[in-house]
Amino acid sequence: MRADTFTRISRKTIRRIFLMLDLIFIALFLLFLYYAIKDAYVAGFYSANEQINILLGDSDVALEWQRMYVTSFWHLIRDVVLMGISLVWIIFRSLRNELLLGRSL
Repeated sequence: MRADTFTRISRKTIRRIFLMLDLIFIALFLLFLYYAIKDAYVAGFYSANEQINILLGDSDVALEWQRMYVTSFWHLIRDVVLMGISLVWIIFRSLRNELLLGRSL
């Protein structure tokens, strides 16, 4: 295939694509923030009730509570990592746009 057969994408289309990407990353950041708060609450709930686990010993209920705590904690770590990735994209785009605005003035 020849290179000139590809159509060139206009600047307006590229700006629209990046605007959509920015909005998607902001929405993902807010979604991950919501899930991080929820998972932190659940992990804290099961962690704070550790005295109940001590009283119950190695029963099935205690093991289930411990499993819920570990699962919620790993979900919290997942949410924080994904929030960090989204935040890096948002900050990068913000600083890049600020730099471009400064150059154009």
